[in-house]
Amino acid sequence: MQDRLRASNDGKRLNPRKADLQAWRERFAGELRLRGIAAEATPRRTRGRVRKADRGAVLAIRKRKITPDVDRLARKEVLSEIRGGKSIKHPWNEQIESRQDAIRRRYLDYAAELQRSGAAADHELAR
Repeated sequence: MQDRLRASNDGKRLNPRKADLQAWRERFAGELRLRGIAAEATPRRTRGRVRKADRGAVLAIRKRKITPDVDRLARKEVLSEIRGGKSIKHPWNEQIESRQDAIRRRYLDYAAELQRSGAAADHELAR
């Protein structure tokens, strides 16, 4: 019975990729806009949110007033940095900052282009 719930009538399972999920979000937001509901489907990194939401298991552990390993390790790393007097370089931070800088530059370029437009609505959007 469980297998039938996870498969379509033709027996194929749905296995979406990240790009599929983003396309579905964009389509859903578009359908909402057609119905007069303001909606966007921007990726998390575009919004400047680089930290993923905590997993359900971690939230459940915290709810039981238990410190998850991930929290304990993060605290240990911070204390180590403070005691050592230097911060630990994470290779992914440079990539994150670089990507966010590029996104911000693109937004500023779009805003400048809108500002050069003759339409008042474009100027408002640029602001």
